[in-house]
Amino acid sequence: MKPNHLRVQPPTQINLFDSPALLPQLTALEIRHEELVDLLSQLLWQVVQDVEAAPHLEDSNEQD
Repeated sequence: MKPNHLRVQPPTQINLFDSPALLPQLTALEIRHEELVDLLSQLLWQVVQDVEAAPHLEDSNEQD
């Protein structure tokens, strides 16, 4: 006798664009995207300026 297999329903396709209730809520980071981009740009600019202003310590320790 063959074993009884559980009946599995075939997968159904869900259209995520039909219902606005299914759309995910924006996270706090997504809402403040422009502010974060601006702050990161300022931080990167400060890092570049510090690197250019710092003396090259590697060069002073070289042996001839």
